[in-house]
Amino acid sequence: MTLLPHITRSFYTYFYLIDKYKIKTRESKLLNKSYIFLYIWLIIFLLWIPCFLSYYPGIYSYDITKQVNEVFNVSYSKFHPPIHTGIVALMFFIAGKLHIQMISVYGIIQMLLLSYAVTKMLKFIYTKMRNKIYFIIAFVFLVINPVMPTISLIPAKDIYFTAFVLLLIPDLYELIYNKNNFFNSKFNIIKLIFFSLMAMLFRNNASYVFIIFYIVLLILERKDKRVILLSIVPILLFFLVNNVLYSNLKIRDGNSREKLSLPIVQIAYVVERHADTMSDDELKWIDKYIPVDKIESRFNPRLADPVKSKFKTNNYDNNTLDFYKLYITLGSKYFEDYISAFLNLNIPYWYRDASTIDPYSQRGYLETGIYNNHNYFFERASKMPKLYEFYEGFATYETQSKYFILDRLYSLSLPIWLLIFMMFVAILKKQYKNILIMLPLVLLWLTYLLGPVSNFRYIIPLYVMYPTIMYFILRTKEDATS
Repeated sequence: MTLLPHITRSFYTYFYLIDKYKIKTRESKLLNKSYIFLYIWLIIFLLWIPCFLSYYPGIYSYDITKQVNEVFNVSYSKFHPPIHTGIVALMFFIAGKLHIQMISVYGIIQMLLLSYAVTKMLKFIYTKMRNKIYFIIAFVFLVINPVMPTISLIPAKDIYFTAFVLLLIPDLYELIYNKNNFFNSKFNIIKLIFFSLMAMLFRNNASYVFIIFYIVLLILERKDKRVILLSIVPILLFFLVNNVLYSNLKIRDGNSREKLSLPIVQIAYVVERHADTMSDDELKWIDKYIPVDKIESRFNPRLADPVKSKFKTNNYDNNTLDFYKLYITLGSKYFEDYISAFLNLNIPYWYRDASTIDPYSQRGYLETGIYNNHNYFFERASKMPKLYEFYEGFATYETQSKYFILDRLYSLSLPIWLLIFMMFVAILKKQYKNILIMLPLVLLWLTYLLGPVSNFRYIIPLYVMYPTIMYFILRTKEDATS
C-alpha cells in the first residue's frame, strides 16, 4: 500500500506535463457551433465507411436471426427488447422501399447513431478537459480504433444501448455538477429523460441499473423537488412502456429462466460435484426444476445457456418460492461451491490474466459472421477484401493477441479494473460527485456478473467510456464548472 501514493503522483505528473497544451476557453466552445459539430460527425462517419464496405452488405450475427423471425411471424417477446425488434422491422420496410439489403440499411443507420454519440462525447471531452493531447488520444481511441466501426455494424441491442449511454453521461454530468444551469433549459431535461428511457428499453438489465441510480440520486437530492421529479419520470415512463404499452401491443413476456443464469449454474455446479453424495430427496427437488440427468452432459462453468435451456420454467413460475427455498437450502450446505460457481461463470470480467477468448464458453470476441435462416438470407460481397482481413484480425482477436499492449487494452477485464481504480481514486480524493456519475457503469458491471456468459459486446458501454472515465478523475475544478 505504501506504493500507492507514489503511483498516484506519477499518474498525475504525466498529465501535469501535458497541461501546457490546454485549449483556450474561446477555442473550447468551437464545437458548440452546429456546423463544426456536423463536420466532425461527418468526418467520423466517413472514416467508418470503409469498414462497412469491407463487410458489405453487412453483419448478421448474435440475436438478430431470432428477432427477424419475430418480425416475420409478427410475434414479439420481451426476451429481446421489443423496441429493437421494432427497429429491425422498420429496417425491412425502408430496405423494401429502396430495394437494397435490410442489413445494409440497418448498418448505415446504426453507424450514424453511434458516430453521432461518439461526436457528442468528444465534444464533451473537448469543452470540459480542454487539453489538446488528451482530446487527440480520445479521438484516436473512439474513432480510429478498428473495433469502433466494426461494432457500429453489429446488429445487436447492445450498440443502441451503448450509444444512449454515451449520450446520457454528459447530461448526467451537467445535472450533478451544474444543477442550476441544467434546469435552466427544458431541452436538457427532455434529453436526460429520453436517453434514460431509451437505455432502459434497449437492455433488460439496464432497467435495474437506472432504477437504482435514480433512487440513489433522489435520496441524495431529496430537498430539491426538481431532481425528485426528474428521478421519478424516467422510471415511471419505463413502467408505462414495459407493462402497459407492450401489454396492449400483445408483446409476450420473456422466459423467466433468463434472469436465473447464476442460480441455475450454481445449482448445476453443486450437482456436478456432489451428485454421488446427495440424498434422493435433494436430487428429486432439483430435478423438479433442472433435469439432473442432463446436467453432466450440458454443464459448462462459463456458459449458462446449455443447462439453462433445459430449465423447467413452468414449474418455476408455478412454484417460485419453492425454487428459492431450494436455492437457499443448497446454498447454506454448499456455500463454497456457490462462490466458486459465481467466480467461475464470469472469470474474464474480473481476472486480469484470463483468456479473452474463453476456451470454455467458446464465444468469439466480435461475431462478424452471417447466421442465415429461412426468413432472411444473403452472402458477403466485400467491396474491400484486403481491408476486410484487417478488420477481421481485430474482430477475431488475432491481431490483439500478437501485442502485449493491445492484448491488455482490448481485454474484457481492463474496463472493469479501470473503472474500479478510478472509483477508488475518486474516494481518496473525496470526489463524491464523480462516484455518483460512474455509479451506473458500476451497477451495469454487477448485472453482467449475474449473466450467462462473458462477452465483449456486453461490456462495450464500459469499453467506449475509457476516455470519459479518465476525464472524471483528471479534470480540474475549473473544468468541472466550465
